[in-house]
Amino acid sequence: MSTPDPSSPVAAPASSFLAELRSSDRPVEGAVPASSRRRRIPLHIAVAAGVVAIGCASLLGMRRIGMQAGMTFDTDSSMIPVGGPSAADAGRLAAVMSEIESTQSVQAASRHRPGKNPFSLAPLGSTKRTEETRDEARELAERLAQEKLIRAQRLEAALESLHLNGIVGGREDRIASIGSKTYRVGDVVDDLFTITQIDGRTVIVAVDDQLYELTIGQKSAKQVRKTPSRTSRPAR
Repeated sequence: MSTPDPSSPVAAPASSFLAELRSSDRPVEGAVPASSRRRRIPLHIAVAAGVVAIGCASLLGMRRIGMQAGMTFDTDSSMIPVGGPSAADAGRLAAVMSEIESTQSVQAASRHRPGKNPFSLAPLGSTKRTEETRDEARELAERLAQEKLIRAQRLEAALESLHLNGIVGGREDRIASIGSKTYRVGDVVDDLFTITQIDGRTVIVAVDDQLYELTIGQKSAKQVRKTPSRTSRPAR
């Protein structure tokens, strides 16, 4: 095959076209390469995106596992229906309530139960307690008798010390001089004797439901068996 002569008029347009193609393959000064135009993603952003993706996947997986496990609900036959308990359940409930009430009544009765039956015979083992009670009663009686004797001796000594020295005043307002003090009707002598009557020459005193008469000029008092009919009016 023969090579066209470039000097011929037919070969001129072809050579110029090839020259333009060659010139277009050359890089233009100042132009950026195509590979360098692509932007690269920073490393920390890529790591963060990976962590977020892993977390989302974990959450979704746990949610799916939890939903698969779930909870199963069942109807409890022991629950009371909406319409109320059945006849059998109502009977059992009434029996239980009556048993509870009977137990409470027994407990209430036991609280008020007397500690000792007065109609029951004393047990054999109570003989010792009975003897102790008798001893205590005997000691109490002896103590009371001793106190009564002591008081009688005190009254006797006090009566011997009472001396009526004189009586002054009118019929309605008389004053008796006993020992070193003066008294009217209603006064108490030596914290023992209460003056109930003052006459012309005598004074009546009372102690322990007993009456004693003091007379001017007598050293000892005399017991009066009956209450005198006349009493002097106490001074106002």
